[in-house]
Amino acid sequence: MSAHSALSSPPPAQGKASKRHDRVAPRLASGEERPVQSPVHALQQELIRTDAVMRDSSGSSVQKAPGWVRLTLPLAASLALWAVIFQLVSMVW
Repeated sequence: MSAHSALSSPPPAQGKASKRHDRVAPRLASGEERPVQSPVHALQQELIRTDAVMRDSSGSSVQKAPGWVRLTLPLAASLALWAVIFQLVSMVW
């Protein structure tokens, strides 16, 4: 390899070394500082409360059909409808 770099800017290691001095070092929190409630944590708490309310209200006496019935019934109805459509199209042609 040649000693000359084909890059127009200095290699990343040299660039990072010069930028390190420009940054402010992190500081330690003092004892008087309190944590700040972030919007993400507030949203998460609201979702947890909403989910708990939804679980309480969905515990009513209404029974849902099993999952396999709720999945199979629309699929069977769709297949039957497509069969009727194909029959009608074949009768017209």
